[in-house]
Amino acid sequence: MADQPARALIIYGDGFMRHLALRHSNLHAIAAVGSCGFLALRSQASTVDEDERVVGELAQLLDLHDIHQKNAGIKDNCEQMPSMSERFMKIKAGMLSTCSRAAAFGEKAGFTLLDWQDGQDVASGSSSPSLAEPSATATRLLGLLDLHDPNGHEKLGDFELLLLHLKISQQNGAETEDELVDWTDKLLGAVLEQSQPGTNAGSHLYLLVVLGYGSVDASEDKVASLSPERSEPKLAEMMPRQSYTMKAAQIIEGIRDHHPLLAVYHLNAVTRRDEVDSFAFDEFKQHAGNLTILVDRFLHEVAFKLWRAPKYGA
Repeated sequence: MADQPARALIIYGDGFMRHLALRHSNLHAIAAVGSCGFLALRSQASTVDEDERVVGELAQLLDLHDIHQKNAGIKDNCEQMPSMSERFMKIKAGMLSTCSRAAAFGEKAGFTLLDWQDGQDVASGSSSPSLAEPSATATRLLGLLDLHDPNGHEKLGDFELLLLHLKISQQNGAETEDELVDWTDKLLGAVLEQSQPGTNAGSHLYLLVVLGYGSVDASEDKVASLSPERSEPKLAEMMPRQSYTMKAAQIIEGIRDHHPLLAVYHLNAVTRRDEVDSFAFDEFKQHAGNLTILVDRFLHEVAFKLWRAPKYGA
């Protein structure tokens, strides 16, 4: 596993947690064999529309929240975002998205936009009109990461990181969120099937699955809560500040303590396995080994596994 850097495939399902069901066996399976944890998000203003919420949460996942906020509502003289290559030692990163607004943001962040089906770069801000067959998509993704089976498939690229951003839209061919989650579950199953131990992908694929709740109403703050359950409310006042509410030794205001992103990390023989047995909030809260980190740190942790960033923290 350490003979060469890993290659990362990030599957990010915006809003998927509300539609996850028992039938999504592959999503539950990756949680059962991976290392699990929460990614704490900042609250967004109630006035933002759905597209802005989607882009805002993606910006947080990519640790570009501050720049995105500075640029909000400004068409000219926007602060330039550093590219992925500049931030992470010339990393080559690609992105596929079902959301045109998210795709446009990803391109500004330095990702190469890719079409879902033919492997060609796509025009700025565009997205594929439909999703390809899951097994063929899995084969192509591994080919783009140069983790293909040399005996059966040709090399399609040499990307070190691929981000699949999945959100229901009028362009992606899925009529409902349930249909898109079903497709993603099949895709994940195909990726797992093609990355068995002993294969090139099985040895070097760093697979990450991140699922969120989508739009959150203020009345739901007691649901999917990160706060510990205590029989005595006054004890909560004595609880020390959690590390996910701070960045660079500065307190971050507005971190919500409910409805985080749920993340699973899996690299064969490298990541530790915890006691989670399904992709569910309560399972993560009780048994996840990674607990909660600020969402900003996610991409840096991924880059570290790819030998493209120093280790952050202990």
